[in-house]
Amino acid sequence: METAIALLWRVGGMRLDKHLFQLQDDFWADLTSFYKSTMEAWKVFTISRSSDEPAGLWLFEEPIFFNSLLQSRLMSVHSLHSRLIAAGCTKLGHVLSSKIEELSERTGVKSLRLLKKAISEIRQSLNEDYEAFLNDPIKVDQWRKGVPYDFPSLTVTISMVECGRG
Repeated sequence: METAIALLWRVGGMRLDKHLFQLQDDFWADLTSFYKSTMEAWKVFTISRSSDEPAGLWLFEEPIFFNSLLQSRLMSVHSLHSRLIAAGCTKLGHVLSSKIEELSERTGVKSLRLLKKAISEIRQSLNEDYEAFLNDPIKVDQWRKGVPYDFPSLTVTISMVECGRG
């Protein structure tokens, strides 16, 4: 299991594991052939989760790129997302628990306005419960301390589209 997690963490430099299976297809375009073929093999399955999952510490671990839960046009801009990835800012908790000035310094993105707008787009895509949870300083502190959390349940089914190929 540790080997599988170590491999998943390396995909795209984003240090994600279960969340990788929730990323939109745009993400896979820039991967090496090894990771593309590995993830292609998983396409025989459809992996989904409930859209009404209650808020939890898992929210801080949500990837900020290629994620249908978090909509942001600016996060798809290559220059911004490459700087964020290079700085290790790949999760919702990384961007929401940092001051804009700190995020700018850490990533090398000089435009505070651009960072504020990107974060604003993400926040606007969240429902009220998620937004309230993410704004709770106690929850932010728990996430920073690495308090264990339950990952939302995933539903794994056979992909009928992939089964129909042949």
